[in-house]
Amino acid sequence: MKYMVDHTALLIRCVTKEFYRKESTEEKKVPEYRLFIANMTLLSNAKDQFFKEFHISMDLEQSDAEFRKALTKKLRAHKGETPLFIDLSFEHNGQKDCVSLYSDKFRVSVDGELVDWIYEQGLDCRAVKKMNW
Repeated sequence: MKYMVDHTALLIRCVTKEFYRKESTEEKKVPEYRLFIANMTLLSNAKDQFFKEFHISMDLEQSDAEFRKALTKKLRAHKGETPLFIDLSFEHNGQKDCVSLYSDKFRVSVDGELVDWIYEQGLDCRAVKKMNW
């Protein structure tokens, strides 16, 4: 079993449930709490399971050939399971519009290094969390 290895970090989600038992000398119910394990996963795999999608926001003017090459290189270095969306904002007829583009080619592993690089480039990013955990 992969969870039974020494020095392996686990992420465990637990649920407490309240039960009542009768006191033997009195008819009074006494609350008793029990802890149940609801879900368990390896901590190293947890980040991929928590994010449903990852968005990078940028202006269309920032998207030149040199930047696209650098972004592609960075995304290849951070392969993972999280779907990638690029939110391009642009001005059209005097109004600011935004288009969200889904990447069939890239799925990313969201970590601090990738997020720091995105912020260093003057971009914004956000991760959409899964709610099932």
